[in-house]
Amino acid sequence: MRTYTSLFSLMVLAAACSRSTPESSPKAEAACPGCPVCAADLPGPATAASGDVLATVNGVAITTDDVRFSLRNRTRNNVPLTADQETAALEQIIQRELAAQQAVRKGMHADAAVVRDLAEIEVQRNSLRRERLADLYFRRQVLDPTRPTEAEVQELWEREQKQIRTEYHVLQLFGRDEAQMTEAQAALKRGEAVGAVYLKLTKAPALGEARPWDLGFLKFHQMPPQWREVLPRLKPGETSDLIRGPNHRFWLVQLVDVRVNEALQLSDIRATLEEDLATAKREKVRTQVESDLNKTATIERKPAAQPGQPMLPPPPAEP
Repeated sequence: MRTYTSLFSLMVLAAACSRSTPESSPKAEAACPGCPVCAADLPGPATAASGDVLATVNGVAITTDDVRFSLRNRTRNNVPLTADQETAALEQIIQRELAAQQAVRKGMHADAAVVRDLAEIEVQRNSLRRERLADLYFRRQVLDPTRPTEAEVQELWEREQKQIRTEYHVLQLFGRDEAQMTEAQAALKRGEAVGAVYLKLTKAPALGEARPWDLGFLKFHQMPPQWREVLPRLKPGETSDLIRGPNHRFWLVQLVDVRVNEALQLSDIRATLEEDLATAKREKVRTQVESDLNKTATIERKPAAQPGQPMLPPPPAEP
């Protein structure tokens, strides 16, 4: 694995590239204007730096945030830093900044490895910005508005409490290959036992007394939502049609027995009901939110060179 220059060292080098006065070197001057170092979103000068300014090095601010970042590994275990450690860290940063600025004066900021690493850091920065803001947006636009009310939970319990109290003894076959699961369904219809089909489907060795396909009695909150619509329609001994779930999941379930847990109360199942209600709301709200975003956006997708061809070029060879 390639060892990258430390993030802090690269960023102070980038800062030096944008602020230090290069020597009269045509090579350095020609390389600087268009390089990613100079184009990056860099820390501002001393008057606009993040954190309190502790020192300036040829006009470049060194702040409390810089020192805190350089000492981050020492503070992860909540061990307090000493004044000597903070002072030593500041002095090291100052020396690194001086060296970085001198590197720029000599044109080293155009070194291919530096440019490549800074470009990768910028990709990471953009990805983090995108993910944090998108998560916040969808939380506020989708998650928060879809939290169910107490009245909605109570109404669901009163309407569906018989079904919620019902427990099902189930035998299961699971797979992600639809063709294989369709063959398994045909085998069950021919009268083959679930256990025998399970061994063929999984190519498992003889399991002795183990019966991994037998799930026993399942409570409401233990069943995938897709099963809750299917199981009430089955009679003991009957097998479902192929049940499709998210992320290319497929199930076949055979009902063995049914019982009702009369002791189950709303307080025992409240969290599951709240999540079920929220999930149903989220699907509708998120679809609408995403539709609205696309309606107001200008999106231009670069077509692939040929249909079916990958969009991404092969990764560069490791040096």
